[in-house]
Amino acid sequence: MTYDSEIALRAIALIAGIGVSISGLEDLAMLKCFSDQGLLSWEVNRLENRWSTLGPLSTLMNRLISFRCFRFVLLARMLSAVLVAAVASVSSLNPTLLFVVFASSAILSLRSRYGLDGAHQMWLVLFGSLFLAHIRPPGDIARVAALWFIAIQTGLSYFVAGAYKTVSRSWWNGQGLIGVLGTITYGNNTLYKLVTGHLLIARLVSWAIMVFECSFWFVFVGDTRIVPFMLALGVIFHVGVALTMGLNDFLLAFPAAYPAVVYCVSGSGIVLSAIRGS
Repeated sequence: MTYDSEIALRAIALIAGIGVSISGLEDLAMLKCFSDQGLLSWEVNRLENRWSTLGPLSTLMNRLISFRCFRFVLLARMLSAVLVAAVASVSSLNPTLLFVVFASSAILSLRSRYGLDGAHQMWLVLFGSLFLAHIRPPGDIARVAALWFIAIQTGLSYFVAGAYKTVSRSWWNGQGLIGVLGTITYGNNTLYKLVTGHLLIARLVSWAIMVFECSFWFVFVGDTRIVPFMLALGVIFHVGVALTMGLNDFLLAFPAAYPAVVYCVSGSGIVLSAIRGS
């Protein structure tokens, strides 16, 4: 059990480390947006929150999140993620590196809620779980619990996203997908023209997305033979999102959690082992 869980944790760290490295490079490339004159200026964004404008905590946080310090936070996030990926490929993980990635990602969330998405939330889940797992020794129950937490969070993320779409008429008739593809930020002009001219395609793609997201939970309760199929669909889905919407974070954020899903549904997890032994 220890050996299998260690492999799963290292696989998660490897994929997630690569993903955050890419995300970190993107943040550094658009560093001017975080400046005091940029679109994501802290001098403007901090006015949205009481904790960042009043009291002693605001003084401390404003110094940490100011552009002068924040650029080093972004650099530390990217470099630590690179090291996590490099270390995970050859040996056990360093909890300090995991904490730096988690803490810097949390600071990024505090600094601006604009431009962040479900992938960023998944980075927090992954690196927070990896850090808590690795402050305990190999074989500790905390490591298995971290894998189960990641796996269940992944299933919930898909299900909630799918359930939200199923109660929206715009997703049933394809207009939701058309609307997304037609936006400037996340749109794709070529695909937008295609689906607006062929509404049936928009509906079929919308239904396929809803079915996939809502049925992902079957990997936990269904026949284990469907697991590779569902995970393959997940990879295809996230590649499609990355290519069509330019959301590069989605390419690896959720697939990085798949080793935890595989571990938990394979019978190697402590819960399934206990059930089989009873």
